Amino acid sequence: KNRKAIIGKQIKLSKKFEEELNLFLESNHIDIKVYRFYGMCRVVFSRKKILNRTQRDFLEAKKNIKIEKFKSFLLKNKILYPKNGIIFFSHANTIKDINYFIENFKKGFNRFF
Repeated sequence: KNRKAIIGKQIKLSKKFEEELNLFLESNHIDIKVYRFYGMCRVVFSRKKILNRTQRDFLEAKKNIKIEKFKSFLLKNKILYPKNGIIFFSHANTIKDINYFIENFKKGFNRFF
């Protein structure tokens, strides 16, 4: 019954997350990009065009230590980063939650990349 409203909210939240972080990353010349598909996001630790998982893994391999430090930083700030890298926003998340995520992702990107 509420499917459209729930999915619409998830898309809105994920779009805000993607757009704000990509603007930040681009303006600060950080070699990371956030991709979004509907209500899901993924951080790829390279701005190069990724064609497949193998290429992504190869490009990110050079940054594994930084990526692990970044994930630990998020965990210390009470943000669980999924093991598979796919960030799914719940309909229970609020704009305040997304702003908190964005703020901490920016801090972590600045500190480690």
